[in-house]
Amino acid sequence: MSEKTNVRIGKVTTDVRVTDASAMLQPQVLQRIVGAVISELEARERSQKALARERALGDDDQSGWG
Repeated sequence: MSEKTNVRIGKVTTDVRVTDASAMLQPQVLQRIVGAVISELEARERSQKALARERALGDDDQSGWG
């Protein structure tokens, strides 16, 4: 049995081929999946915070030009 599954986490898309359905339930596989999701969420959070800081700086810069 070889089943192809498309997996997308954030902007990362990959194909996963499962040769043994029970393998998907192994702790090591789940740990890798959860780790990838957590890493993507942390990267998004850092990006959003950086964008918010940049916007705040832009607002401060414009306040003196009135």
